[in-house]
Amino acid sequence: MSGAGEVLGPADRAAVDALIDEMHRADDLETFVEVVLVGLQRLIPSIAVAYGEVNPSSGDIVYRPLPEPGEAMLETLLSVMRDQLAANPLIQHFLRTGDTRAVMWSDIPEAYREFRRTEAYATFFGSRGVESQLAVALPAPEGIVCAFGLSRGPEGFSERDRAILNALRPHLVATHRALQSQQEAERWRSVLAAEGWAVVLVDAAGVVVPSVPGRPEPALHIGFPLEPGKALPEPLRSEIAQAVGGYHPTQLAARAGPIRVEAAGVDFEGWIVPSPIPPHVVLIRPRGVDRAALARMGLTARQIDVAVALAQGGTNRQIAACLGMAEATVKKHLEHIFAVLGVDNRAAAVAAIRSARTAAR
Repeated sequence: MSGAGEVLGPADRAAVDALIDEMHRADDLETFVEVVLVGLQRLIPSIAVAYGEVNPSSGDIVYRPLPEPGEAMLETLLSVMRDQLAANPLIQHFLRTGDTRAVMWSDIPEAYREFRRTEAYATFFGSRGVESQLAVALPAPEGIVCAFGLSRGPEGFSERDRAILNALRPHLVATHRALQSQQEAERWRSVLAAEGWAVVLVDAAGVVVPSVPGRPEPALHIGFPLEPGKALPEPLRSEIAQAVGGYHPTQLAARAGPIRVEAAGVDFEGWIVPSPIPPHVVLIRPRGVDRAALARMGLTARQIDVAVALAQGGTNRQIAACLGMAEATVKKHLEHIFAVLGVDNRAAAVAAIRSARTAAR
């Protein structure tokens, strides 16, 4: 098989580089898939291009085609694909070999001949004039295939087309992994935030730095603001200095484990996940609120939820979004909370709620 450098001319290489630049600018998986599909159709004109994630053993499938079929047609296609998912020789090839390089139906002629006799081929491919496919896979958990595929008629695909996919493959893999990791991190951050944890990055001096360049960092007030440019309080700063001070230049970036910050007399609990090279990750939240104490004061369970969110620095809008209620409902709950606590402003309410905090767990 010829290498990409031997098959692709200067114009093709420039077009591939342009698509690589586009995909690296994608800031989420949806945008990434859309950019790649549009770019592949531009580089290798086809009847259709698609992104798929399939699990033949369970029948689960994610399918994003271009051009997009109507909703009714998509449901028909998905139904057939679920029933006949494992029959596609490319899916079988990727599952059997684990080789993610670009492959065509014509590379596996015997499997393709058998596939042409299936209902899946007649319904899903033959009815649309598809007689050839070319696909490149991305690394995925065992038993799952994640791939970009292109479909054409009897003219098939060339080695130039294969070379384009193989030239794109390492960049597809790297960008896909990075965006998956980013998405996973954002989900974990949302879970942590729902439990009252703020996740911030800090430099070696314990000063908060933006986690995403150009994006404002949300401020969580727990007696002090966690905002870019603001230093963390003690004992967090000392713990950071001690954690990173013992690194040797030959150590790898991975740390053995996070460090819990426990100190008497402070109004928060936290964890530090240090790295030899800043930034370092810090998780911090107010000490747990004694819900039983708030209940004894006369607050309902839902009002306690609102009170806890208020003590963690939430605005009415943030509290509403976090608890799944309307802002007007939050306002009503706050009015009752203020009355029960005998206060007339948010600062006094927060102080009263924080007085119900228990010792750190």
